[in-house]
This record gives sequence, structure tokens and C-alpha cells, in this order.
Amino acid sequence: KPDLQESKSSWFLAPCVCRFLNTFLGPKCCGTGLSKEELEAANKVLEAQEKEDDSKDQRRQIPRGKSRSKRRRARKVDSINVRLPDGKKAPTDPLAPANLWMAIHNLVQTKYNCKLGLHMEFSPRRKLCMLRSLCKKVGVQLACRNYDFTKDTIFEIEDVLNLYPVVKTIELTSKDAADYIEQGRIFLGRGRLHAAYAKLIEAQGILHQTYGPMHEQSAQCYTLLALVCYRAQDIPQAVEMQQKALLVYERILGIDHPDTVHAHSTMALFLHSSGQPKHALTHIRRALYLYELMCGPNHPNVAASHINIAMIYQDSGQVQRGLNHLKRAKECFQAVLGKNHMQVALCDHTIAVAHSLMGNFR
Repeated sequence: KPDLQESKSSWFLAPCVCRFLNTFLGPKCCGTGLSKEELEAANKVLEAQEKEDDSKDQRRQIPRGKSRSKRRRARKVDSINVRLPDGKKAPTDPLAPANLWMAIHNLVQTKYNCKLGLHMEFSPRRKLCMLRSLCKKVGVQLACRNYDFTKDTIFEIEDVLNLYPVVKTIELTSKDAADYIEQGRIFLGRGRLHAAYAKLIEAQGILHQTYGPMHEQSAQCYTLLALVCYRAQDIPQAVEMQQKALLVYERILGIDHPDTVHAHSTMALFLHSSGQPKHALTHIRRALYLYELMCGPNHPNVAASHINIAMIYQDSGQVQRGLNHLKRAKECFQAVLGKNHMQVALCDHTIAVAHSLMGNFR
């Protein structure tokens, strides 16, 4: 087994990363295609390996001066020999599909007190979301291409482009600016738009003098200023402020961060209110694409984006196109929340309104 901590070269770690990803996201991902007997045998193998590791630790702790009998007893470790129902020996490789899934299954139950099912099926789209989230959290950069998750060998060594460290940093914030932003948010909630605008402008001035325009607090301040202008019916100014917030979010947090996606959705709302449905559709489609990339096709945010697209189409006179998005939103809500949820009922009502606009009263 290679010592991954001592090796600092990505070419040495690439085969290890590639093999783990092929096992974790392959056809036998999360117990799919594995029998209950194979999983039980894998659990026994993991228990035996844990006992073996404990015995090795005990052997290291015995001083040299102790008697030979104690050292001999510590050396006696039962070899791992677990048999499957067909008589074959169960694999002891930690990266075997059954062993890896049971290791994850036991870790989740021990650490988070959550018991997963022995078999969990994931679609290729959901596996892509899992791959993206895993690479961002552990610092793996892969080649951008279409991966076929139905194959046994999904990733090649050449697909692992880079490994980068993921570290925690201290985010510098201004207490005075944060206080002004909170006061502006309170005034906005109470409907005092002039007072809210004044507080937010003061916060923005402090942030520009302290950190410059490219700071996360500046983006938050721009977002609230845009909302104040929108409430005051100053739509062009709201669009300008939201455009600044979106630019800062993309530069600071990245194009696929949840705050950036939410900024796209808000920008679509302001553009639609200003009579620019074509530009509004551009932003809301971008938000829909990023939500599906991050969360998968069945997620409440995906359904909300479909509803927003449908409303823009309806106001533009393209009711049939909007109806297709409403049906997709209903499917998302049913998959996530169930058929008897209030959001599903609201979708049914909106679909009925769309049919009435088309003249389909039955």
C-alpha cells in the first residue's frame, strides 16, 4: 500500500485517486448489484481488519525488555479468512466495491448516527453531482469530459489533472459595516426604505475604504441595495446594483456557488420587471443549469427555477412553453416532497391557470 502522506507528486497519487473514484462511482456504487451475503462478508472482513490493526498497535506498545511469551502472543493474529456462500474467499482489499461501501455505511452510522440502506441506487446525473461535491471538498481536479458512469472503468489516470490543498482561512469582516448592514436589513423589513438605503450606503462606503469593492460583504450590501431600489420602484437602479453584486459573487465565490446562483435568480426577477424577458430568461436558465449541476434534477430550487421560467413565458404570451416547465416543477416537488404536499397542490393550481389561458377549460 503506498504511503500517500510522504508522496507529494500528483503523478504518484493519480492511480490511487482514479481507482477510488472507479470503485466509488462505478456500476456497483453504494451496494448496487451486490448481494446481502457479499455485504455481510465485507462487514466481517472490516471487523477482522480492525482487530488486526488493534493487535498491531498493542504489539508496538510492548517494550523490548518484556518476556518473549508476551511478544509471541501479541504476534499471533488470526489471518482474515472470510468465505462467501459459494465457498470463495471474500476480498480483503479496502477498495473492493463491497468493502468500500460497508466502510462508508459503518462510518456514517457511527459518526452521524444515521443508518443508510444496504442498497442505494443513484442515477448517472446524481453520480455527477456526487463527483463534483467530492472533488471540491478533497481538492481533486479532473479533466472536463463526458464520463460514462455505466462502465466499469470510468476514469483513466490521465483524467486526474491536479491535486490542490483545501485549507480553512479566516474571513476578515468589518464589524461597523456589518452593523450598518443589519440595521439596513431591519429597516427594509419594516418598510422604511429611505433609512435602509442610507444605512446600506454608509456600510458600502466603509467596505470600499477597508477592503475595496471585491469583498463578500460588499456583494451582500449591493444585493440589499438592489432590493431597496426594487421596493421603491426604481427598477433600473435595482438592476445596476444587482449586476454589481453578481459580478462580485462570481469573482469572490466562483460561478457555481449557491450565492452566485441565487444572484442570477434575483437578477432575472429584476430584468423581468423592467420589461426585458429575453435577458431575464438568460439569467434564470443559468440558475437552473447550476442548480441541476450542484443538486441534481430533483431539488426544490430546481423546481422553483422551473416555475420562474414558466411565469416569464406566460407573461410573454408563450403559455405552452411555460406549461412544460410547470409540469417539470410538479415532478420535482413530487419526487422530493411527496404527492400530498402543499407545493404540489400549488403547482396543480398554476397548471390549471395555464390551461385556462390556453382555452383548455376541461
